[in-house]
Amino acid sequence: MSEEQPIETNIDWVTGLGKVSAWIEAHAGMWPAFAFRILAVTDGADVPPKLQTLAVHFQASPTPQATRSRTRLQAPFVIEGTITHHEFLALVERWKQGASGQIDYWAVPPPEGITNFWWQQDVPVSGDHFPLVEDLPAFPSKYREARLSGGGATLEQETRTWLQDRLFDVNPNSRGQAAVFSRDYLATPWGMDSPYLLIHMPLAVAMDAHYDPDGQQARIEVHHRPPLVPGDFEVRVGTGLYDSSLDVHVPVAAGRDANGWDLARADLNTPPGGLLKVWLSKRGMVADFGWELSVDLGRARSPELLRERFVADWYRFGRQDLSQEVAVRMPGMGKGDRPPDAFELALANAFGALGYSVLFAGHLLQSAGVDLIAFDDRLHRAYVISATTGNDLAAKLRTWLGMLPHVAPALEPEWTLRPVIITTQPASSLVASELADCQRHDVLVLAAEQLTPLAEVPPDLQTFATLIGRDVPAPDPPARGRFGRY
Repeated sequence: MSEEQPIETNIDWVTGLGKVSAWIEAHAGMWPAFAFRILAVTDGADVPPKLQTLAVHFQASPTPQATRSRTRLQAPFVIEGTITHHEFLALVERWKQGASGQIDYWAVPPPEGITNFWWQQDVPVSGDHFPLVEDLPAFPSKYREARLSGGGATLEQETRTWLQDRLFDVNPNSRGQAAVFSRDYLATPWGMDSPYLLIHMPLAVAMDAHYDPDGQQARIEVHHRPPLVPGDFEVRVGTGLYDSSLDVHVPVAAGRDANGWDLARADLNTPPGGLLKVWLSKRGMVADFGWELSVDLGRARSPELLRERFVADWYRFGRQDLSQEVAVRMPGMGKGDRPPDAFELALANAFGALGYSVLFAGHLLQSAGVDLIAFDDRLHRAYVISATTGNDLAAKLRTWLGMLPHVAPALEPEWTLRPVIITTQPASSLVASELADCQRHDVLVLAAEQLTPLAEVPPDLQTFATLIGRDVPAPDPPARGRFGRY
């Protein structure tokens, strides 16, 4: 399955910046420039001013750019621009020593007081929770990145008050909301309560695919930059869920694309009809695959198809990403970000896009563990859903059994109840005895592996519907003891 590598936490300043330098050097040639946005306060009346750095946002860019900078605000002092690859590495080395580094014609000191870094080496880009400084070339597949983020000691109250006052000066309609200001000027939801540093290093790897119904051929295109070469990639295609035993196709070099990236292709003979899944993996990555998409092989345009596809657009309208809401993730920097609530809402929207009638509780109704009920009018099934970002199946089962006497008389026999517990955790994290208890009580359990269709581009709602509608498997028998007894 496609998964995130574990988050490394409690990393000190020197170690965190060292990880950034090592990652860049391991991908020489991928990022010729680094875009930045920096917020600081001035110290004294020197020209140019002496700076106290409070928040820094860097993003590695796959597009060659000359060094440039501009001052967007004077109070607080906000500068933005780009520097070259070598200038960024030199800045990191200076900051590791606690000294000021050069950014264009600015001498910028490191933000003081950052005591704790989070390092994620291979995760999907999460534009809604950790926005990028500049857009990457548009492709249907998602990008992945290495990301360093961190904060530390609380800013002095005098500094925080001064910043809040300046927010009203800049935009009286913002009501002093730090996250709104920070998104507009720093491209990151910084709360202004402590110094902050965020560095993105998005892998310059993307995938596209097209189907030629006349030639009955699917063309998979892999777009990438050095030091990666076509032999670093493996393509698998199939239907349904990912299977590592599928045939491996290594793309071949095919010149450059419109962005100047290297291009590799794999052409596969495929009969029309249905949806073809494409999975791309990179040599050396921990996850089975890192990029995926679906290719329509001729499913007829219909109101139902458009409704299913629209759910991805619906999330984009809100500057969100459905695939991020059905995955295990840490909260973003925004104080209102609640992954469990977002997961429940994502499931409700998926069922709605499938055409089911949905009653949604969320955290407002406090419906005793039943987060939503999805009614399949065609089969007269009522899927009673308990959604969780944890793995405590026993607690979820107890809650459902307590609700069953209230729900069943209200719906049966006209509706067949199908209780389902859905978790963003992988199946390997579930306790076998708790899973068996759920199965004995006819409760279906879906884990992260069964949520992958919702993370595809576009979401494969038909496969998800098949998974949600399957029968509850019989529980495994308990392990046999040494002398033949259970």
